[in-house]
Amino acid sequence: MVQTAEILHEERADTRLRLARLAEIGRPIFEQTALVQEREFREDDVSRVGEFFEKYKQDPHPQLLSSYWEHIDLAGRFARIFGKRLQSKGLQVNPHELEALSMIHDIGRLISPHRYFRTNLVGESLLLRLGVREDVRRKQVPEKQLFGRGGNITNINQLTLGQQVLLFADNMGRKTEDGNLIRFDQLGDLIEQQTRQYQGRVFASERFGIERQVATDKKIILIMNDIKQRLQDQYGIRIDEVREEVSRSKAPVV
Repeated sequence: MVQTAEILHEERADTRLRLARLAEIGRPIFEQTALVQEREFREDDVSRVGEFFEKYKQDPHPQLLSSYWEHIDLAGRFARIFGKRLQSKGLQVNPHELEALSMIHDIGRLISPHRYFRTNLVGESLLLRLGVREDVRRKQVPEKQLFGRGGNITNINQLTLGQQVLLFADNMGRKTEDGNLIRFDQLGDLIEQQTRQYQGRVFASERFGIERQVATDKKIILIMNDIKQRLQDQYGIRIDEVREEVSRSKAPVV
């Protein structure tokens, strides 16, 4: 119990310091973007998000895995390409907005990379400190509701099209252990494998996340399958073609 109390005290202090530091680094950058300004997203907004990450990479959290940077690159590329294809079908989506939101979707991992679900909570705090507009924050995937906290997302009709793209990009923007971009049929095993790496149960939010992870993983896989079917059947977007395009495309600036 004493050890747990010490860990709580140390990590809460570290969280406060990292939140303050990241806000100091990011606020001047984010203030130049549509994440804060009330205007349409442009390509330079994506570059500025990349600039923020580059500054942080100079002194990252010691437990932040190097695969994090690759993941946000890939998720951003998936979101951008899906956005462009949906836009070409006449849908009112902004590929630059989807790319920027996808790149910051897991921003809490910069602060608490080893604490399952807690990363979502500290990420929300950081976005507030960075001045990200409320209407923009609402466009993110409602992670807490996916876990059944403050609501319960059970099907894709409870998500906007943009949120569906972001969730899909997040899960497809990964690589397998052999270094290849994941295929859709491999998602189930990879999601379970990645959540098993979180063993700590120090924070209440962390315990909540780990306790809910199995049910949430199964739900996300079902929702992902429905999103895939909608993208293919309703919008004529072939997932394998997008995957190939992502593997060939230029990475965002991160």
